[in-house]
Amino acid sequence: MPLQIASPLFSQPARAGIHWHGAFFVRHSLALVNRELALALLDDPEFADRFDLGLDPFETPTFGAEDDPRFGPLAARLNRLPSAPAVTVRHRWPPDFAPAATGKLLLIQPW
Repeated sequence: MPLQIASPLFSQPARAGIHWHGAFFVRHSLALVNRELALALLDDPEFADRFDLGLDPFETPTFGAEDDPRFGPLAARLNRLPSAPAVTVRHRWPPDFAPAATGKLLLIQPW
């Protein structure tokens, strides 16, 4: 069997992790914004190739992907968080201004 050497020229770069903390499957405006922003990102092929999006629900879901087939990709990412995210996105009420555990913090404030 010939020796195989992994070449960095042909290896797939690791996708950067994004930890999104907020409401997703509840019925209020912050959750609606979180769902639609996350769906728009996931619909972008460049985003999907470069980033691993994990969703961290701030509130207990009151409905799920059965309400709309578009929500399937979001439901699959609930509670599946990257181990060392490059970015933490927070969009919730009340706001949490604490620094991100790892990486950068992106805070969305609904004023």
